[in-house]
Amino acid sequence: MPELAKPSLLVQAFRLPNTFLIILLFGLAALRTPEQALTELCAHGVGIWLVMLGGYLINDFYDQDTDKLNGRFQNFFLLGLSPLLGLWIYALLNAFGLSILIIKEWLLFGKVDLVGKPSVAVLVVVLLWVYAAYWKRVALVGNILVAALVALSVYWALELTELSLLQKAYYILFAGVLNLMREIVKDLEDLHGDLLTQAYTLPVWLGEVWTVVFVRVLLCGVFFLQVYFWTQDAIWHKDPPRIFYEAIFLVFYFKLFLLLKSQQAQASYVAMSLWIKLLFFWGILGLF
Repeated sequence: MPELAKPSLLVQAFRLPNTFLIILLFGLAALRTPEQALTELCAHGVGIWLVMLGGYLINDFYDQDTDKLNGRFQNFFLLGLSPLLGLWIYALLNAFGLSILIIKEWLLFGKVDLVGKPSVAVLVVVLLWVYAAYWKRVALVGNILVAALVALSVYWALELTELSLLQKAYYILFAGVLNLMREIVKDLEDLHGDLLTQAYTLPVWLGEVWTVVFVRVLLCGVFFLQVYFWTQDAIWHKDPPRIFYEAIFLVFYFKLFLLLKSQQAQASYVAMSLWIKLLFFWGILGLF
């Protein structure tokens, strides 16, 4: 079987859970977007998805040694993709993603705004490369960058919707802080390999115990952020389905606090990373 046809490599290539979240985010946003703006929304979604896949690819390229040390073999190149072919695919993914955004601007507006979304997307591509090559190994810098890019994706998904400004702010802040927390938890997962490769991530800098304390603070921040927005009657209608939906969040927070109190081990951090992603998924469902 050719290397690229291996099921494990194909699943890794399309990052199915994250691809699903992108589709869900833009699909639910489409339900709240005026019909005349749907073409622009779809272009945003496809362009972001392609750039996102390129970001995963270049990240795996620079993470081969660390992933091997951590026993994390779900890496494009550790699964058999040759470096040369991988870099060509990386270039094509970014070229297609940026082309979609540029063509969209030209078709819808008759011009390409030099300070508009195509330019921002070019900056994102550059930042993702710099993150993978350098900033990922610098305490908090890479974490904040990834969280900010996720928040930007949510902003692009919701920009054209009929949601109020406060509702958009809720989803953007929720996505940003939650993904900052997840990025730090992933650094906790990779602590062993980061120490061996001399990466200067937050757990290496603060130590495992104090990094867990910092994650607890972030989790409390996300929780109180939600409590604040839930209490704003001008934002949400308090009908029974909405109250039930909001109550389910307590299950996620309870589970995450339990994991943070459990014995610190890689298995706990892997579980925590999964539960944070599930919490993000549940938050996106609020758009329905």
